[in-house]
Parts: sequence; structure tokens; C-alpha cells
Amino acid sequence: MQPTFVYDFPTEVSPLSKQRADDPDTVERFELYIGGFEVANAFSEHAMDEDYIHALEYGLPPTGGEGVGIDRLVMLLTNSPSIRDVILFPLMRPRS
Repeated sequence: MQPTFVYDFPTEVSPLSKQRADDPDTVERFELYIGGFEVANAFSEHAMDEDYIHALEYGLPPTGGEGVGIDRLVMLLTNSPSIRDVILFPLMRPRS
């Protein structure tokens, strides 16, 4: 399965994401899927960041952000069937 980007999410399922200026029914968000599972999720936020606006005045180029799940990436690289196989500190259950 090829890496796949999913984008143009409905506004209703992403309330914290910024709405697209040309289509208020969708938001500025995408997810990256590799090997059938989500590896990354990114979106623009609603609130204006005053520090960012101030930095733009000094010439900061447009920027963006993305969160990549290292555990999911390791799953992909090691062909692990479960995220539990690659988590560094798995949840421990009591012996009782």
C-alpha cells in the first residue's frame, strides 16, 4: 500500500483546526498513512498567535507543523503487527 495523505477533513470532526478560507465546511488538516495505519497528523490552529505575528514582522517565512508518531514509524520499519511490540515503556499490569 502506497503512502497516502488524507486531507480536507469536515469542520465537524476537527473543531480545533482552522477552517479553510475558500471552504468553511473543511479545515486545514491532513493525516499521513503508511502501511495501512496513521503515521502523522497535522493541522493549523484557530487562535491567532501574537508572538508569531510579531516574528513575521521581522521576516519569518511561512511555517507549519506536523506530529510524527515515532512508535508508529518504528512499527512500519520493523514490520511489527502491534504498537505494543515497539513502545519503549509499555503499560504494566499488576501481577494479581
